[in-house]
Amino acid sequence: EMSDKTIRYDRQLRLWGPEGQQRLENAKVLLLNATATGAEILKNLVLPGIGSFTVVDHQKVDASDLGNNFFVSEEGLGQSRAKVVSQLLNELNENVTSEYREEAVELLVEREPQYFKQFSLVILTQSTEALLRKLSAILWEQSIPLLHVRSFGLVGFLRIVVPEHHIEEAKPDKTMEDLRISKPFPGLLEFANSFEMEKITNKEHEYIPFVVLLLRLAATWKAEHSGRAPQTRDEKESFKQLLAKAARKKNQDNFDEAIKQAFLAWNPYQISSEFSQLVENDKCNLTNDSTNFWIIVRAIRDFVNNEGEGTLPLNGSIPDMTSTTEIFVQLQNIYKKKANEDAGAVASRVEGLLSELGRGVGSISKEEIVKLCKNAQFLSALNYRSVEEEINQPLPLELEEEFDPKLFYVVLRAIDRYHGVHQRYPGANSFQEEEIVELHRYVAELIPHYGLEHTEALEKITREMCRFGGAELHNIASFMGGVGAQEIIKLVTHQYTPLNNTFVFNGIHCKTSSFVA
Repeated sequence: EMSDKTIRYDRQLRLWGPEGQQRLENAKVLLLNATATGAEILKNLVLPGIGSFTVVDHQKVDASDLGNNFFVSEEGLGQSRAKVVSQLLNELNENVTSEYREEAVELLVEREPQYFKQFSLVILTQSTEALLRKLSAILWEQSIPLLHVRSFGLVGFLRIVVPEHHIEEAKPDKTMEDLRISKPFPGLLEFANSFEMEKITNKEHEYIPFVVLLLRLAATWKAEHSGRAPQTRDEKESFKQLLAKAARKKNQDNFDEAIKQAFLAWNPYQISSEFSQLVENDKCNLTNDSTNFWIIVRAIRDFVNNEGEGTLPLNGSIPDMTSTTEIFVQLQNIYKKKANEDAGAVASRVEGLLSELGRGVGSISKEEIVKLCKNAQFLSALNYRSVEEEINQPLPLELEEEFDPKLFYVVLRAIDRYHGVHQRYPGANSFQEEEIVELHRYVAELIPHYGLEHTEALEKITREMCRFGGAELHNIASFMGGVGAQEIIKLVTHQYTPLNNTFVFNGIHCKTSSFVA
């Protein structure tokens, strides 16, 4: 019988599993500024069961909040916005704990930089560039992920800031089980050779797994072709014909499956490009500060170069296939046994590395090692650019269309310059032509650094952004709340691949762009 929690979170458990859910429930998230955008992000974290959240904001609820923030009420007018938002959000899920702190974010950053160490991730919304730079420097030093999110009129902006992020379960849309047909291990070969093909009945013949068929007929082919697999197009077609002829009747399901998967017999075993890039990282040269992730990656690399004989640890899973239950379970257990042996070999190497580093043997759990071994093909690490690099060392932008969302990003950067001078956004008080002229000047100063030229589209965008006056619209806040929460879940669970590193939503034309800035 399923627990209440399993029933409640059933749909999301199918996406990120019990371990992902546990990581979500262990997470402590901090929201700085209880704006409409911030409240929408938290809403989408509270519902799936984030462990706890804290809201810091010194503002009182006013009439403008009632117009765009669903997590304030008329009863809360004049009260602490941090208090009202946290209380209403907490009503969505009694399993989530919340706190609030009525204090100016700028003062907190200035006076208590160590305050942020307790959090798994920090969300900053509707911030000035000056505050962003101070906060991001503190969090970067502590390797705490920062999500900077803005809703500016009909434009949404999101930036992920963290030195490094490990992806332990990428969960690509299309994956192929590691069946080792072209590079079989002894236990698999022994199982395949145990079938007496000439003596079994027609009925039994129909339930030989396609894995066995490919191994046996690949061996036959190699024996007749100097030990090599099919290479040319004609040879590959001949191999398929060899499979077809070995069937005892037309449309024999297991042989049809073997023909569809015939490429496994000639495709050489390859280690994924993701893992190959990962082991080239300098972090594989371990130090006393190395994280568990890099210690295990190093152990896997050493396994590949030694016991693995050029192969990664087997993950042990096999696809469904035509077979009897008994034979399928036997085959499944063979793959699982090999996967356990490989993980055990990696675990031994981890223990050796821990000993060399003077770390406690057993300080990395067997479960953590097994998980990374199972997902070795898709392990990866993202290295992000800091906010200071983004501002001081801008990267060229490649435009794909006239009103590319990247142009809105450039104008946002110009708006930050304007705010730095005037302490307000252009158009915030009234729509003045001189404000547009000044903003155009800041845009003109910036575009050469991004490899761009002045265009009519850029001029129109600048005027429109000025017209927004920095307004936070609920529909944009809601959209960015969904995008922001999605990226936070990726970061917290270390599953799926998060954005790298900037996302812009052009709500005028309903276009999005993700790019490195």
